[in-house]
Amino acid sequence: MLENEPPPELTQRQLDILHSISRGLTNKDIAVQYGLAPSGVKTHIEAILAKFGAATRAEAVSIAMKRRLLKA
Repeated sequence: MLENEPPPELTQRQLDILHSISRGLTNKDIAVQYGLAPSGVKTHIEAILAKFGAATRAEAVSIAMKRRLLKA
């Protein structure tokens, strides 16, 4: 993904989960926070990574911060 491309469209739940990832929460913590199954959290994270073309959670957070989808 190039830096000048528009951000991919994330669902509100994906944005919420991305914010939780940026706070260092584990999948289990995120699942409890949002009342989801851990497998559901994993599915959302996989979708976030795919939309950003990121290989890791940290890379996804970095991309989101650069695109101002998350606040520092």
